Amino acid sequence: MTHRYQIILVSLLLIVNIGCSDKNLKKIEGQIDAEGAGEIRLGKTYSEVLSKIDETVYEVSPNDKNGFQIKKDRKTIISFWSKNQDSTIGFVKVLSDNYQTAKGLKVGDSMDKVRTIYPELKLLFDEMDGEYYFAPEDLQVYNKDKPEILCLFYVDSKEKNIDFEMNEKTDRFESSMDIEGIIKHVLIYKWK
Repeated sequence: MTHRYQIILVSLLLIVNIGCSDKNLKKIEGQIDAEGAGEIRLGKTYSEVLSKIDETVYEVSPNDKNGFQIKKDRKTIISFWSKNQDSTIGFVKVLSDNYQTAKGLKVGDSMDKVRTIYPELKLLFDEMDGEYYFAPEDLQVYNKDKPEILCLFYVDSKEKNIDFEMNEKTDRFESSMDIEGIIKHVLIYKWK
């Protein structure tokens, strides 16, 4: 085999290898569950995720929490950061309707749709952020009645005077979901 044919053969093998590799993910969006969203999973290292993202499709940049945000068409679709200042993903924040749960909930959905899927769900208030959210039980992970992974859906509502009552069992302020609004973002994180 001549040198010219060897170069052609090696080039073809490289092209086939690159084409079959999952190195450059053209689509990172997908399902929201208790472990993450799409290709962004709790417990993965930054390098595991970032090394596979196709930067011809997505724009990756640092976020304000010592992690990263990913944009598509100039809009932030997802952001992630660590829990303990290591390089392991501990928080995932979904900001795009390109991700959805197995039951079909996604960013931008109305509270009417939420009530249809989860009629008994209660609205909660995050005192630290001053925001309303709900937490579907089928997307939470517990270990001996203590939260291990939480998946919280934050709500954008123009209503400001929502009546909350203290639930003695959960030690949280809760309200009915009878408000108007939409899902603003989803936050998935490890509690510990």
